[in-house]
Amino acid sequence: MQISNKDNVTMEKPLVSVYTCVYNGERTLHRVFESMKKIDYPNIEHIIVDDGSTDRTAELVEQYIKEVEFPVILHKKPNGGKHTALNVAWGLANGYFTIQLDADDELLPHSISCLVDAYYSIPEDRRDDYWCVHGRCVDQHGNFVGDRYPGDINADNWHDALKRASRCKGEKIGLQVSKYLSKYRFPEVIGVNYIPESLVWTQIRNHYGIWYTNEVVRVYYVNEGGNLTDPKLTRKKFGPMTYYYKWMISHPDLYTTSFKMFFKYSLMYFIADKRYRSNNKYFEELEKHRVILTLLAPFTFSGAILARIVKRIK
Repeated sequence: MQISNKDNVTMEKPLVSVYTCVYNGERTLHRVFESMKKIDYPNIEHIIVDDGSTDRTAELVEQYIKEVEFPVILHKKPNGGKHTALNVAWGLANGYFTIQLDADDELLPHSISCLVDAYYSIPEDRRDDYWCVHGRCVDQHGNFVGDRYPGDINADNWHDALKRASRCKGEKIGLQVSKYLSKYRFPEVIGVNYIPESLVWTQIRNHYGIWYTNEVVRVYYVNEGGNLTDPKLTRKKFGPMTYYYKWMISHPDLYTTSFKMFFKYSLMYFIADKRYRSNNKYFEELEKHRVILTLLAPFTFSGAILARIVKRIK
């Protein structure tokens, strides 16, 4: 089901599709709505994918639609996990650019203008190599979240810049070029209700670069219990994560030159698999790597058992 409020958009600047995937977000959606009302960029649409909410989410969105002038699309779907909602959002986006705004955060008024300007600051002869511009975040108390990028990072080729950026921890937010994002979708598998977004981001980063800025464009709320980095939530997700690690092992083109990465995904696969003690049957689905996985088994099994004890994973 889809609901839309407007058809008219200004053509002064490229359309930016902001997308929000939400499940039972009535407690925090007001942040999203209030921040979107203050955005100073003149050409936006807001796509909201309701992933089977059972609270007042849809009611709040429909009221929001009546209050704003820019186009808003509400798409309601059965609950399937955020990765399935992202597939829908990307399919609905009309903009030249897209940007993800989580249902419990907010964009600053200048955020989209800043990121669009940053994209067009990329030298024209290099621009086609970049699929995304990364901006930075502060928490709800105004504290910068993470480490700042080196000031000269964009002078590097995008491969080297990615390596340097990976050492800068903390929250980022990306303005994405839609034509690159449209090539990728999450696999949707029955019984798998959580697939990390890195499954798609890793694929794109293998082919295109990211332009980096330390400009603060998003407020990221921390320590509220809904953060995916919350240890309790992470432990709950170890079962569904099995599919993610199995998928990564089966796509070595993403880390062809790195045995370290292969070992990491192999280890995490056995940690995540609740039935790892009898996992040989899973090798049938990873036939291409059966020999090396078997050779690694003494290390991955023992590592998985130790990790489960340390992390108290049942």
